[in-house]
Amino acid sequence: METTPAPILTSVPSLAERKGDFSKAGVNIYDPFSTAPNPTPSTNANYLRTQFPGNIIPAARLSPVGSAIINAYPAPNTGSPDAVTNNFIASPNTSSDHFRNWIGRVDQNFGEKERMFFRYAHNRRNQIDNGANGFTGAGRDAQDPLVRINDNAVVDALTILSPNMLRDLRLGYARFVQAAYRTTVDNFDDTTLGSSQNFSANQRFNYLPPRIIDSTNAYSPFGTRNPNSNITNLLTFEPSLSIVHGRHSLRFGTDVRDFRTNVAGGSFLYGAGEFTFGPGFTQQNPETASSNSGSTMASLILGTPSSGILQYVPQLAYRWGYYGFYAQDDIKVTQRLTVNVVCDTTLRAHLPSAISGRIAAGLLIN
Repeated sequence: METTPAPILTSVPSLAERKGDFSKAGVNIYDPFSTAPNPTPSTNANYLRTQFPGNIIPAARLSPVGSAIINAYPAPNTGSPDAVTNNFIASPNTSSDHFRNWIGRVDQNFGEKERMFFRYAHNRRNQIDNGANGFTGAGRDAQDPLVRINDNAVVDALTILSPNMLRDLRLGYARFVQAAYRTTVDNFDDTTLGSSQNFSANQRFNYLPPRIIDSTNAYSPFGTRNPNSNITNLLTFEPSLSIVHGRHSLRFGTDVRDFRTNVAGGSFLYGAGEFTFGPGFTQQNPETASSNSGSTMASLILGTPSSGILQYVPQLAYRWGYYGFYAQDDIKVTQRLTVNVVCDTTLRAHLPSAISGRIAAGLLIN
């Protein structure tokens, strides 16, 4: 087990902004619903908006959802009370990594002509972190945990059929799981962020907090992403027959594999909704941005996103087969010369299907 601290300095809304007070935000805030034609178009602005008096948004104009989300950000814990950037330190913000590995094997002889072994291996890695933003609560973007699991089992039976003939039967199974879970925010009640009961219970595809993006990248993303899993199962059967006859050492066999993969979710998909906010709706000129006009957090608390998406992702299952056949003959021509002849054919049962084969020969001089 390994634990690593990863402290983060980032930005969260100030306490004043959470109440609609942007008087010390360093930018002017304009009412998006006051957009009107510019009475003096010569200023290269076709439309203009009216500034909120005192740069404060009236309480009656605050969106219940926007207010709930902006207040779900962690409170500032560094810098001056009026700071709107670099005002939150997430520390120690640890990331932990757990890894376990086991392997075991049993060999058994059944008389002089039968030998078997069984081998099983298992390892698991759990990686738990608090996310890139360092937030807690509804804003947390954690992988808790990111799981990687490997299981592998083999059974092999070797039988002496006659003094010059051996049969080997091998059956194998392998399973790999990679999954990112969001356990600390799973089954999130979205009504706590002001959403309707209908949206929280019926209209989301994943019961997680919404993802909130600042288009200017001044604030870290709020909320999480979809959980996801990728599970692959592989079953193999590899029988072979070895025969020694005079100068010939013959070997025949097959390689049969059955692949099955199941995919669900996706780390950059948003079944609970992703909503982007920017300064566009609260800047003076709705068509042209400026450095001293508009605020992402003002747009958020007003409930005016610039875009949004709610994604549905079906669970997918894939299956395909691989079938290989081979024959090999090592011919002892002289004590110093061996001719090796190999013929193999493979068939992949997938779309599109493919068949390939080859015949090869080689010389070995001792």
